Amino acid sequence: MSAIKKKLKKGETVKYSTVYFETLFVCFLLVLGYSMLRSFLPIFARELDPSGVLVGFSISSYFFARTFIELPSGFISDRTGGRKTILLGLSLSIVGSLVCAFSTSIYILISGLTLWGLGTALFFTYMYDPYDRLFRVAYTWRSPWNFLWG
Repeated sequence: MSAIKKKLKKGETVKYSTVYFETLFVCFLLVLGYSMLRSFLPIFARELDPSGVLVGFSISSYFFARTFIELPSGFISDRTGGRKTILLGLSLSIVGSLVCAFSTSIYILISGLTLWGLGTALFFTYMYDPYDRLFRVAYTWRSPWNFLWG
């Protein structure tokens, strides 16, 4: 019986591999990076283009891209495999954040945020799956997200 499916007795602790903590760290960095950008995004976008419509669209382009690609990204990861989906998502996120960092136009900023949103959708959609399996199979009574995932 694997360690994931084994029921814990009282007083036992779970031992996680280093890959678990590495992926948690990468997820933390992705969320932290966008959160830091989001704080200054209205100011930065206003410097690039003073019209309110494009500033609003630049702020919401990340969320539009992430929302509309999350469902198809599950199908993509099933077809291509999880490793390729994770690497593609990380690559798009890195390229998107670099495009945002060096953007000189509001349109380049919008395209960078869209790439960043596509990358995080591809990355996070597949990365939730191993954690969902881990907590759903053996530790559902300890999972704080049990009310969301059933």
